Amino acid sequence: MADETLRKLINPPASSELTVTSRQNQEPVRLMISGSRWGIKIMIYTLFKLGFAPVDAWSKPQQIPHSNRLMSVMTKYIQRPGRIGESTPSNQSGQS
Repeated sequence: MADETLRKLINPPASSELTVTSRQNQEPVRLMISGSRWGIKIMIYTLFKLGFAPVDAWSKPQQIPHSNRLMSVMTKYIQRPGRIGESTPSNQSGQS
């Protein structure tokens, strides 16, 4: 029942609309959420509402060994800095 209520409140798409892009200049970063099943679901749906990641980008909750907590993971790809002279976070401050 709680799952149904969350889905109605947030209304996630039936399937994610991920685009396949070149991973040449991107670096994978692994993210993990740990806690109760309820807490993990709330965080995943909250991050979805904020536009961070689609709900189905996260793994199914798995038991953390030797613990009563669960975890869910996902991989987010971030843009790597380009070559000298290209736009990077450090030289986008507007200073020349």
